[in-house]
Amino acid sequence: MRRPRFLLRDNLGRLARWLRILGYDAVVMKAIPFSTIISRATKERRIFLSRCAKEMKLPAGVAHQLIRSDNHLKQLRELLPLLVLDESMLFTRCIRCNRLLTTIDPARMQDRIPAYVAQTHKHFTLCRHCGKVYWQGTHYADMKRTLTDIFQTNEETS
Repeated sequence: MRRPRFLLRDNLGRLARWLRILGYDAVVMKAIPFSTIISRATKERRIFLSRCAKEMKLPAGVAHQLIRSDNHLKQLRELLPLLVLDESMLFTRCIRCNRLLTTIDPARMQDRIPAYVAQTHKHFTLCRHCGKVYWQGTHYADMKRTLTDIFQTNEETS
């Protein structure tokens, strides 16, 4: 089954980061004409997400969803029917720029990883596009717990 890909308005940046944490391709479009956004959503078969009800009047064939909440975690809950919590996909995309991450040897990145982190962690990933280095610190466990809670709550209410 093909995973959905998303195209989000720029006021949904926090939601985009959480979709990326889940491993979903989530592009944020900033300050470009609406017609360009719709063209890209159609061409790339992306689901268009917006908080603006006026933007939901789209041509046939453009997948879309109105996001009602202004809280990013509630927004994520609105998308649960489209999402799957797949452990193998978690933390595989850069939360900044949406690119896939690459596993790296920490010895090659000593100048970019704090000494304490290099000593206490073994697994590091790198975004080759923006240069951000990731490791499984305390934020990792917190984000994973948040996602597990969101998906478990959904299963309990279904």
